[in-house]
Amino acid sequence: MSKVRAERLVLIIDNDPVLSERLRAVLANYQFKVQLFADGNDLLSGPQLFPELILLSIDPKRLGWALCNRIKKTAQYGSIPMIVTSSEATERGIEEHKKLRTRAEDYLLKPYLGVLLGSAVLGFIVMSLAITASYLLPESFHKDMDVTER
Repeated sequence: MSKVRAERLVLIIDNDPVLSERLRAVLANYQFKVQLFADGNDLLSGPQLFPELILLSIDPKRLGWALCNRIKKTAQYGSIPMIVTSSEATERGIEEHKKLRTRAEDYLLKPYLGVLLGSAVLGFIVMSLAITASYLLPESFHKDMDVTER
């Protein structure tokens, strides 16, 4: 069963403190609690958190792609939706990364508009809430909604 989260936590991993604070402000407008990490290794070595989303800047891309793969391979964060952001990545690099098992769910090239980020984040949260809600419904509801059996 999916763990129901009391708060809407987004983890931001970005080594740019100014951008990180701007992102925190944008996401606060959408009622998200944000925890910032300048280094993704701090996330992996720290206490387990229960975010609804991870926002990972992969700059410098040589290290960032590897960090994305390491996070996605962990038991605690592998199933958490992730948006990768970068000012250095290319469309070709993103398309190659999408082929991996440890890919992110979405990619944004910097600079991007705050509203674009907010829209992407909200899309993942709505999807997460729908999945969680489906676990809370009685089994009879799922049987009634299964149109493949008819």
